[in-house]
Order: sequence, then C-alpha cells, then structure tokens
Amino acid sequence: MKYKIGQEVWWARFETSESSIECPDCAGKGHIRCIMGDETEVTVDCQNCQVGFEEFSRGRIK
Repeated sequence: MKYKIGQEVWWARFETSESSIECPDCAGKGHIRCIMGDETEVTVDCQNCQVGFEEFSRGRIK
C-alpha cells in the first residue's frame, strides 16, 4: 500500500478560467473614430483589443 491510513496526502492541480473586460479605448465597439485636422472623420480598428493574428477587433480585452 502506497499510503498509510490517516496519512495526510496533498494533490496538486491547476485550473484556468478565461475572463475579459470591455476595452477602455473603444468602449467595446472594436473601432475608434478619429477627427482629423481638417474636420474629416476616419474610423480605424482599435489596436488595444485586436489580437495580433486576427483581422478584426473584439471590443474586449482578456
């Protein structure tokens, strides 16, 4: 028998859970509206919540 009756045994384990928050830069929209010097508006993808290999911004940060 590997363990004796009443012997304290420790069991190590690891668990993960994924969580995310709304992006503070784009407020969860996935894009940012920029007003240029000549008052024209341009919409660009949010770089804060975009994962490098994906083509779109999620609007959330992990």
